[in-house]
Amino acid sequence: MTIQAILAAMLAVGAPIANEILNGASIQSRKEAPSSQWILGSEKIAQIRAAYERGEYSDFLKSLDDSYREVRAQDQLASLAQIRNRESGQDLKKWENQAHLIQEERNSQLLKAIQNNDTLFAQKVRSAISLKGIDEQDALRDLSRYRFMQPQSGENSDENTLIDLDLEYEYKSIHLNTPLKSDLSSQERRELHVALQMEKMDKMKKAAETFEDAILKKKIAVVSQNLDKMLAQHWDKVDLNALARNQIKPGTPTEEEVASILSANQAKFNQLFKEYLDGSAKGEQ
Repeated sequence: MTIQAILAAMLAVGAPIANEILNGASIQSRKEAPSSQWILGSEKIAQIRAAYERGEYSDFLKSLDDSYREVRAQDQLASLAQIRNRESGQDLKKWENQAHLIQEERNSQLLKAIQNNDTLFAQKVRSAISLKGIDEQDALRDLSRYRFMQPQSGENSDENTLIDLDLEYEYKSIHLNTPLKSDLSSQERRELHVALQMEKMDKMKKAAETFEDAILKKKIAVVSQNLDKMLAQHWDKVDLNALARNQIKPGTPTEEEVASILSANQAKFNQLFKEYLDGSAKGEQ
């Protein structure tokens, strides 16, 4: 199994580290923040969506687009494209089954920790662990797999278009995290990653208007309709992951308990991750 396959499976089940890696959030650079500064992901994403619609990120998005067009014209995307590999569906399913068990145990513990609690923090926890609908899960999983496919490796021209778009936004996300962007605060960088996701979805919707693959068009429509909800949930997950890593100091006993649960849960994911990497390495010998 490739590391890309593992990350795809982790994303499908909502594993915290996978969401960080695949969506470009820089958790290592996030500064410690008082727990009194909690904000619900739904509120934050609504703010970013309004700013995006007003064109407040236009200059930033254009600068990234100019950079992307320059490297593409110079044929400098080959190395990024070459590291992509199609994942094994069998291994992916095996990983998902085991990861789901860990996730279910975590969710049960978290719900118990916040029972009879309706604070802002408790709402954030409920948001982070809320389950996506089956259609959302399936559509997100299917569209996420293009992150691991090389250009022109799709089954049709529609898929190839999505692979090209995904490669474009993978480059832009990486470029946003480079030292050249060190003048950005971690919060600004995080918001810009969200704006990138919004623009990417707009381009996918536009491209889908001419797609012949009706099933693929439907999956894009499903993710598009639920994008802000997904981004909000991801925002809450990232905040809680920072709490678990002590990058945000817990301010109440409930926050301490949640941090402990998440830390132990992440250790289980890490062990599962290591086992798959070890198994993959042995299989390649």
